[in-house]
Amino acid sequence: GSGKLIFVQLLNVLLAVATAFFLFALSKELLPRRLAGIPSLLFLLSPRVAYYSWTVLSDMLAAFLITASIFALYRALRSHSRLSFFISGLIFGILALTKMAFLLFLPGLIGIVLVLKLISGRTKKNLYDIATVFTTPSRVALILLGFILAIAPWLARNAVQFGELTPTVRTGQLISERT
Repeated sequence: GSGKLIFVQLLNVLLAVATAFFLFALSKELLPRRLAGIPSLLFLLSPRVAYYSWTVLSDMLAAFLITASIFALYRALRSHSRLSFFISGLIFGILALTKMAFLLFLPGLIGIVLVLKLISGRTKKNLYDIATVFTTPSRVALILLGFILAIAPWLARNAVQFGELTPTVRTGQLISERT
């Protein structure tokens, strides 16, 4: 209200705290109990987190979404839940909408899932205490479906706005300026 951005700044602070919570939850699963709080503490004490929490940029949202997506993927691999794989894809889609450079995360995400499956299948060992890496093409398809559903409205909006299917507004603006 009235040109003040205090609400955005407070939201960024809340996102920083939520990111630290996801880091703690993930660390609790992967590290010994006495070390689980260290990544969250280091994150919260970082000068960059303090800076980006108080600026009006999308960096804290991106950090939150990265952490949430990794946590969701970890939970999906642990629970074998199709819904968790779908939610992981949705979060990655929202992350790509936040910063389009994160579109590169999707192939990485699918690659990680497939490599974990391959390694666990050949060695018959559990990786990172994941009960069994149960990934099938249908679960990878659920990640892709969630991702596509998250970015589809934006792609449709750009297609209507610029007359072509473009992933970003800037690409569409450049197409518009050339014509």
